[in-house]
Amino acid sequence: MATLGIVEEIYWYPVKSMLGESVRTAEFTGAGIAGDRVWAVRDEARGDFMTGKRVAALMGCTGRPAAEEGGVPEIELPTGDVFAADDPLASKRLSVFLGREVTLWPCDGAPAPSPPQGTPEETEAEWQVRMACPRCVMTTHGFADVPRDPTVMRRLVSEAGGDPGVYASVERGGRVSVGDAVVAID
Repeated sequence: MATLGIVEEIYWYPVKSMLGESVRTAEFTGAGIAGDRVWAVRDEARGDFMTGKRVAALMGCTGRPAAEEGGVPEIELPTGDVFAADDPLASKRLSVFLGREVTLWPCDGAPAPSPPQGTPEETEAEWQVRMACPRCVMTTHGFADVPRDPTVMRRLVSEAGGDPGVYASVERGGRVSVGDAVVAID
């Protein structure tokens, strides 16, 4: 077994295309990181789910872990307004911010109200790499305190051929922590 690298960061995104947060440990299931992308924003005029690729303002919002164990993720708008994803007024508040009618929808992701924290267990996750992961224009959008920067995409193409990561499926679920070794299994 060859060591390919070390896990430097893990990000958890409870609402698709919103900012997430860095976590020290994550539980991987057959559906991915537990609690990741378990909510999405639907554009009612278009009849489909929104992405940060099409609506960059969505990336100004942040999905956070549930305030209480067993709860749903919270959403923080750039204005500082914070509310639960299932709050009866959540869709209205997000619609006002985005300037269009949207609704929040729970998705069939890897159910978990909040990312696991603490000491990693002995169970380690295993993945099967499926294909290279191309990046899109979302990497160039400004968000939080990071300005819009179209040179990001050019650099991803020049240094990684536009594919800075991989898509992989979880072969065996388990816990992964920052600092863990990434090894190739023959």
